[in-house]
Amino acid sequence: MFMIFYVSSKQLIKLNFMITINYQTYGQSGFHLRLRLYQNGEIKYITISKFLKGDLKKHHWNPKKQRFIPSAPFSEENNDFLMNFRQKYEKVAFDWEGSLDGLLLAVKSPKVRNIPTLGS
Repeated sequence: MFMIFYVSSKQLIKLNFMITINYQTYGQSGFHLRLRLYQNGEIKYITISKFLKGDLKKHHWNPKKQRFIPSAPFSEENNDFLMNFRQKYEKVAFDWEGSLDGLLLAVKSPKVRNIPTLGS
């Protein structure tokens, strides 16, 4: 979480700019999925579709639950992957005090790569 302190007229205002992380579908043809990271007007995307198994369609995706429905091909494996992938970013984003670019570099560092996730 990035915090800015603003002092004016003997008042201290603390503004929190949290990082929002969620999955988002995009494109007109086929099924494409990306991880969306948002902080204070800045957005970064990471394409996820290339890591998923099976012939997936838009109707296989449940946007509210951010998961594939049980009848989707390889739904269990794909949902496990999505959970673990997102979890890496959420662990680093918790109390993050920097830019999204810095967050992306931190996630790619060897220390973060070896953090155990729920499924491992």
